[in-house]
Amino acid sequence: MVIMRLFRYLVLFASPTLFAYDFSDNADYLAPSSRWPAWNDTMERSSAEANVIRTCLEFENKDQCEPRLRPLHVIVDRSRALSHKQQLQIVNRYINKHRLYRRDGRSHDGASWGDGPIFSQWSTLLEFLQKGGDCEDYATAKYMILRLLGYPADALRIVVVYDRKTREYHALVAVKDNQGDVRLLDIDNRIYQGNPAAYRYVYAINETSIWDHSVASTLPKRRQRRNR
Repeated sequence: MVIMRLFRYLVLFASPTLFAYDFSDNADYLAPSSRWPAWNDTMERSSAEANVIRTCLEFENKDQCEPRLRPLHVIVDRSRALSHKQQLQIVNRYINKHRLYRRDGRSHDGASWGDGPIFSQWSTLLEFLQKGGDCEDYATAKYMILRLLGYPADALRIVVVYDRKTREYHALVAVKDNQGDVRLLDIDNRIYQGNPAAYRYVYAINETSIWDHSVASTLPKRRQRRNR
């Protein structure tokens, strides 16, 4: 019994990969998202698109939408009656099927946040559907569709991670449901409940806030509280 108990403690404290992304810990809060010009600009462009998208989604028939919005109409319309799990699956797969993945040099301007990249440009949903994009654009597109399905901003975050296997930075979407369970939507159709072993959280952003995980999330809880 003693050996088993010690083993459980070792696993608990030595393996942070067992834990899901944590929405509840405010120790990593950095600033309002409006402080990030590139992201703020994307939110403003998305707001300008909102009326066009809403008008399409209000139509009963997708053929009443302009051609570029018809697939989106179908996805949102079909998803409304699905369970939380099914909605995440269909949105994840719909965006991931867009094979216009590009590395065009515009996603990183050489600056860094903590020890991760600061993306210099983000695509809106309609821009992504037309042109594709980098991993952060895939994540943003999923974020925007989930917002269309009624998910509140405080239940969604775009999380930038460092992939220890590829030694590259990567973006996912973190989603919290009404029970407090968190899922991570990845670009390969996987939906994680825990933190994938190869990923280390760097920072996160949504419509209101920025969280810097690169330092605060690695501190002991007592020290985190002192740094708030």
